Amino acid sequence: MIDLFHEWDTNGDGTVTKKEFRKAMPVLGFDAPKEEVDALFDQFDNDGSGLMGFKELQKMLKGRPATEGAAKPQKGKAKGSTTPFKA
Repeated sequence: MIDLFHEWDTNGDGTVTKKEFRKAMPVLGFDAPKEEVDALFDQFDNDGSGLMGFKELQKMLKGRPATEGAAKPQKGKAKGSTTPFKA
């Protein structure tokens, strides 16, 4: 998982920006509109900093909120999507 994170962190600053995350999604086979990718990033960025730290990524992939009392993923459909959006 850390190797994946480092691949996404193209500038090597220890965090992944929304822009870096958008660039990584097609490599993973996630072909979705910008709005859906941004919504996914926002779910990983539980502290709302605009940056995803490794711990945030790790906790979301394990199915737990990255911070206590963090916002839950939104239910329903993402704009332009035909299927419910899930992380």
